[in-house]
Amino acid sequence: MKVAGFERFEKEISAAGPGARFLVGGPEPWQAMRLRALVRDRFEKLGFEYVSYSGDDLSAGDLSRAFSEGSLFASGRLVRIADAEKASQACRRELIGLAGDSCDSALLVEVADQRSALAGRLEKTCLTFVCWDPFERDMQKWCARLVSESGLSLAPDTGQLFVEYASGSLVRLADAVGRAALYAKGGRLGRREAAGLLWASADADAFSLADSALSGDWRGALGKCWALVSAGEEPVGLLALLFRQWLRAEEAREAIRAGGGEAAVERVAGGRGPAARRLMEAASKGSWGRPWDMAECFASADTALKTGSDPFVTLAGVVRSLTGR
Repeated sequence: MKVAGFERFEKEISAAGPGARFLVGGPEPWQAMRLRALVRDRFEKLGFEYVSYSGDDLSAGDLSRAFSEGSLFASGRLVRIADAEKASQACRRELIGLAGDSCDSALLVEVADQRSALAGRLEKTCLTFVCWDPFERDMQKWCARLVSESGLSLAPDTGQLFVEYASGSLVRLADAVGRAALYAKGGRLGRREAAGLLWASADADAFSLADSALSGDWRGALGKCWALVSAGEEPVGLLALLFRQWLRAEEAREAIRAGGGEAAVERVAGGRGPAARRLMEAASKGSWGRPWDMAECFASADTALKTGSDPFVTLAGVVRSLTGR
């Protein structure tokens, strides 16, 4: 049975007991890692022994023995199979049979492709969660959760800096919050300090680069672009952030043209505050051209960066188009 919602699946794990069956799949690694740790912690508290296999290392009979053999020092066993789709056909059949068995051993199966035939069979007997990259609208919530768990305190609007830095990646977001928590040591972190931690250049961050470009500040955006590229920032990452910010600004501009005001822009921004005000300014002042032309500009820049073109020249072309030059 598939479970919708990461927090609901966490609750299912926290209440699980002997005989529990879990299947975790999908392309997003951070959620899978967290769920694996939660399952292991839950069953260690129940006194279960932890046994882990990789699908390509399994031999016929390994799983049956793991499920049937008792332990002198544990009340049961939690058996984890990583990359289960790499197992042989015989081992897959064995796994499917054990997943439907009623024994007290607990089972955690991890697959990369949740659409595989193996995953489809296991869904019938396992509580299942698919780990997708979160929607952009959910990244603020993830950021707030990670910040709270780390004991970090952020000044207003600093969380948005982390969200934009993450560019939709929970792995990148978790890494950034973790570094910030170590730096702050329980203290409060401001936007300028956070920018210094996240970006290699002390003079600019990609968030302010996007703000300058979208508000039409050609000279300011070009200077920040040069500072970031010179400091060693990844050009493809900078392009991705500019693209995401442009999409939001274009959406806000269309909302304003359709008769929406500040409230419409706040919905696009995900709430009130400085981020919404900057988005309002970008949507009002932005002088980029038609959306299909900008989309083509970004696509061409992406190809150019990935085929060895000069990163500053390529990004400068994007900045030029965003500022209407």
